[in-house]
Amino acid sequence: SITSGGYASVHAAAETKIIGNAGWYSGGDIAGLGDFDGDGNDDLSIGVMQANANGVLAGAAFIVTGGQSGTIDIDDSDLTLNGASAGDRAGADVRAAGDVNGDGLFDMLVGISRDNTGAAGAGAIALVLGRADISTIDGSDIQSVADAMLTGPSTGSGIGDVFESNFDWDSDGETDVLVG
Repeated sequence: SITSGGYASVHAAAETKIIGNAGWYSGGDIAGLGDFDGDGNDDLSIGVMQANANGVLAGAAFIVTGGQSGTIDIDDSDLTLNGASAGDRAGADVRAAGDVNGDGLFDMLVGISRDNTGAAGAGAIALVLGRADISTIDGSDIQSVADAMLTGPSTGSGIGDVFESNFDWDSDGETDVLVG
């Protein structure tokens, strides 16, 4: 339930609780991914643009694989995809992408709202394909592990803050991405 102060209360008997770090606003964006790692369980992505492994506000997307119970510390997630440098704000938005490459594994999109790849602060959206063995993914820099990147068109455009995916806008049988 949500209280008037904007806090969510979690029932004490919840099977799984994921806790984050103070000041990170963990769970600012959450997406059910489907089966990202091929183990038969649906997985979860948590976007935390305040994560700071590669500098202040580098951000990150954390993957927690399904089938777990108990209390899980976000630092112990099954995969962390870190923003490359301070201010990138990776994890500003996270979304399921469906099965983009047709391999039977679900894929994900991660917003990097202040990425500088295209232009200063242009932002980007990274596509990360699901893999049967996620331990092979080096998440120290999401930009280098991304299977594809959509970069913002101009300085300060900040794509990656808000987008939607996993729908077929034009009925062509392919997943589309709407970028705001």
